[in-house]
Amino acid sequence: MKNQNSSLKFPLLKGWPQAVNSAMLHVIALAQYAMAYTRVGQLIAPSPE
Repeated sequence: MKNQNSSLKFPLLKGWPQAVNSAMLHVIALAQYAMAYTRVGQLIAPSPE
């Protein structure tokens, strides 16, 4: 039986690790923005009484 991973080999672009690192930083920043936006929305919204 042939190794399944051997068919998945393809050349990566130059600078690929930097692109992944940049993408991860963007994901973290977007998550932080979403949490801050949600918290501000909770502070501004009137409490249901």
